[in-house]
Amino acid sequence: MFEGLRELAKKEAEEKADLKKEIKLSDMGMINGSNKDAYIIEESIMDTQIIQPQMPQVYNVPQSIYPSADIVPLNINVGHAIYNKVDKLENKVDKCFIKAKAKCIQHEIGILEDNLVVWYIYDDGNSTHKILIPNFAQNFEVYNVKFDGISELDGKYYQIRINDKFVLGEIDRISGKDIYNNLLSADVTMYKILSVNKLSELINGFFRAALFQNYNERIIAGRAGWLGNTYCHSQNAIHFANLIRYDFPIYNKVLSSGKLNRELMKMYFDILKCIDNSEQRGIICLLPIVGILASIFNEEGITLPKALNLVFVDTSYKREILNILKIFNRNKNELYSLDVSDKNLEKEIRATKDQVLIVDGCIGSCATRYKTEKVKNKALKLAKIVTKNIEINGGKDSINMVATIASETYITDDCIFNIIVDEFFLNKAMPNIIGNNAVDAIGILYSDFIEYAMRYIDIIKDVITKRRNCGIKSKALVIAFEIFKTYLDIKGYSLEDELNFCIEDINNIFDEEFESNKYELMDAFKKGTRMAMSNFCCQHKEEAEDIRDECVYYNEDFMWISKYSLDYILAITGLNQMKNQILNILKEEGHLVIDGKGYTKKIQISKERRLFYQLKLQFFESGNEGNIPILALAQEVKNV
Repeated sequence: MFEGLRELAKKEAEEKADLKKEIKLSDMGMINGSNKDAYIIEESIMDTQIIQPQMPQVYNVPQSIYPSADIVPLNINVGHAIYNKVDKLENKVDKCFIKAKAKCIQHEIGILEDNLVVWYIYDDGNSTHKILIPNFAQNFEVYNVKFDGISELDGKYYQIRINDKFVLGEIDRISGKDIYNNLLSADVTMYKILSVNKLSELINGFFRAALFQNYNERIIAGRAGWLGNTYCHSQNAIHFANLIRYDFPIYNKVLSSGKLNRELMKMYFDILKCIDNSEQRGIICLLPIVGILASIFNEEGITLPKALNLVFVDTSYKREILNILKIFNRNKNELYSLDVSDKNLEKEIRATKDQVLIVDGCIGSCATRYKTEKVKNKALKLAKIVTKNIEINGGKDSINMVATIASETYITDDCIFNIIVDEFFLNKAMPNIIGNNAVDAIGILYSDFIEYAMRYIDIIKDVITKRRNCGIKSKALVIAFEIFKTYLDIKGYSLEDELNFCIEDINNIFDEEFESNKYELMDAFKKGTRMAMSNFCCQHKEEAEDIRDECVYYNEDFMWISKYSLDYILAITGLNQMKNQILNILKEEGHLVIDGKGYTKKIQISKERRLFYQLKLQFFESGNEGNIPILALAQEVKNV
């Protein structure tokens, strides 16, 4: 059939060529060549251009040389006739070629000059192409994807990178239509040169081959924290527009934004200074720094500190105190409850990295004994997992964080450090400082420190490496102190001067909690108190005229001592690091009389009321039969 059409086209073309030879402008009745330019017939009759008449040129010549009026119309008519004949021949030839045109029998996809193109293959052996995705090969990459900290997704996802666009899809759902839709969702420039079904078929073959021949692997941050030399968080994470079936933890980890200036630096220091005890202030200051660098410490074999158990006797500023330790989402008043199943607790631990995980174990005084024990056991489990790096999820997910527990119970364990948050924990400046803290100074400082750490990560790693083999027990705290001190030095501040603590004060604070049994500790406290009594005066409570911190008050059954006196007793006996544990044991054993949840009780003398520690006298006399009564050891004894 095609051969017949080609023969017909050839015959028509020959007719046109013969006609062209016969047409001579001199045979059209032109007089003296005056109308040579009246019509110009294109040299290539096979051209598809339309033949256009052109206006004759006008010359200043004598009137006598123009043809007579009866000859000019004849010339024009002949020209029109010839023009029409040629036009008809042209159309016939075009129709012949249309009928004889080759048929597209196949489509193929491939790369040509950095573009992803579709080839059109014809039955005559020729081919043409059209661009499907421009600038495709300049930055085209295919990966098998792993998500840091989310091992259950290993081997389930692929990633395609085209220029600055990222496409993520499930390997089990690979199909041309799926990849096509993913490309559109990621805003990849793609021309619709064929039907969606045909394009999906071509894309399926091309990308399937690329994916299954690919041995590259890429780890993407699924949770916040260090990945390489980058600290990942929601603001710098790769967000996959087409992936909506999994809620990556990193997407919910938002850092505070803002520029750190001198006013915010002052606000940060003022808030920390509200913590009355310098050693406790140092711990609260450095734990977030250790948390941010937790992965780096673990890589270098540095043991992370014990879990911090904040025992809230006074909950007036619970939110503000815990907020000092938060790295992410500081504008949200959210705490993870410990009243959950083991599975949910492990899920939260796995979702957390390079920060301080704060959990809430405060369940109220009305809670049942079962619930109280359940929450306490969850706190212990969390502390052991984090501190001793106990494997969860088959050891597939590393544990890199610092844990803080907000509770109402003192927990005695070698992986927990307790701090009592009572009415003496904060000084009187706290209400004013909190009231003026409209801007998140602490959060902005943490964000700025993270930027600093990324910029100087090699220097930070060198510091950790050099300190790795030193004989200090709490290496993480000491190294964090040195790193944070350098950061503040660059900004023109002295950590020791601003917060009034030095590293020697807290060097081994996490390791100095009394490890012997409580009976030995109580015996040491009892002997220490008897030894310190010579520095106090002693008065009967009913006969005292005023309240003084350096006085011990008593009646027939009890002895009242002030916070000042207790701190003095513990300091001279070397038991100051065990204050929290001592008070908790005294409370549990019934030797300490309290108001509500705290460790103190109000004493009233001459209309004045103050918070003192009320201790049973019998506690100090038991086991010391035959010795001098404790009150007789005081500096001055009245009415004993």
